[in-house]
Amino acid sequence: MLQSISFVASSNIMVSGLTSINSQMFHISIDHCHNITLENMKISAPSWSPNTDGIHMQSSTGISITNSMIQTGDDCISIGPGSKNLRIHRIACGPGHGIRSIDFHFNFFYIFPDWLIHNETKLLPKEKTIFLLTYL
Repeated sequence: MLQSISFVASSNIMVSGLTSINSQMFHISIDHCHNITLENMKISAPSWSPNTDGIHMQSSTGISITNSMIQTGDDCISIGPGSKNLRIHRIACGPGHGIRSIDFHFNFFYIFPDWLIHNETKLLPKEKTIFLLTYL
């Protein structure tokens, strides 16, 4: 898959103030990582562009995404299998599909045993909920 930035088997990384525009697939990909902080990010792609996830993570722990604007044609944040200890806080998200993961559906505020999606996360007009889906 194509992405602007990919972190693989990495730990203790902080990215702040990054702008990513019009990535062909994922803007940021996080795979098998630990203790990654993304803050004050601006990620954008046209609303009509398919498969332009803002941030995708899988098999990673201790991921924090805060104070960022993610405007893409697909998922703002996609959470793949094996992701634990997540913190998503103060995200302006839209017009795409919001925040997605496996196995669960929920509305705007939810604390999963090791995930926190804070109620100050805002979804722009097209999407009014955060939802988690099962990938088949």
